[in-house]
Amino acid sequence: MAGARTQDPNIKSVVLYQLSYQVFTQCSPKFLASANIITFFGYPNNLKKNLIFAEIFHVMIISLTGYMGSGKTTVGKLLAKYLNFVFIDLDDYIISNEKRSITELFSGKGEIYFRKVENSCLREILNKDNIVLSLGGGTPVYHDNMDLINDKSISFYLKMNPLELAKRLIPEKEHRPLISHLNDENIEEFIAKHLFERSPYYEKAKYKININHRSVEETCNEIIALLKISG
Repeated sequence: MAGARTQDPNIKSVVLYQLSYQVFTQCSPKFLASANIITFFGYPNNLKKNLIFAEIFHVMIISLTGYMGSGKTTVGKLLAKYLNFVFIDLDDYIISNEKRSITELFSGKGEIYFRKVENSCLREILNKDNIVLSLGGGTPVYHDNMDLINDKSISFYLKMNPLELAKRLIPEKEHRPLISHLNDENIEEFIAKHLFERSPYYEKAKYKININHRSVEETCNEIIALLKISG
């Protein structure tokens, strides 16, 4: 294995060990968890070579914030897979706890109730270890949430412009109560105004990543590189 090299310059600096797939599969998950070994999957070329890139990170929580449609859940799931962390979507966590959908909570209990539950669930999640957390689009705006997020986790703002967000959101607007009532031609303007109001909170994140025209894999690579710097 001496002299083996990673093909991705974004993660070159985070590689401590290069292990063969056969050797890795002989290690039990329990051992790997206890050793705090983070495994990087999802790189097809590396997997074809039967290589796994591993790094020992400190225990951490990674929080992803940004406007709806910015890909927090998609990026979060893949990042959690790369790091062998647990992925949690805050909205899904609330739904599981409350046994109601977000729409039902808003319509039945009101936004004040929802935001109190959101804050409570956020505090609960931020006491866990080795988590990738996808936040709701409005989460950073309310209570002391953003200060709490920055205190308890490493936060990333997945930043997109209104045009790119509109392109993503228009095809799925029926599933987005905030914009479901709008005509397609009005959605970009709505996003621009709403994003202007929320941006000061998003910008409090430790790291800001411009993800316009960037793939999920590229976004994860950049987050991993920044985690190394942070660590």
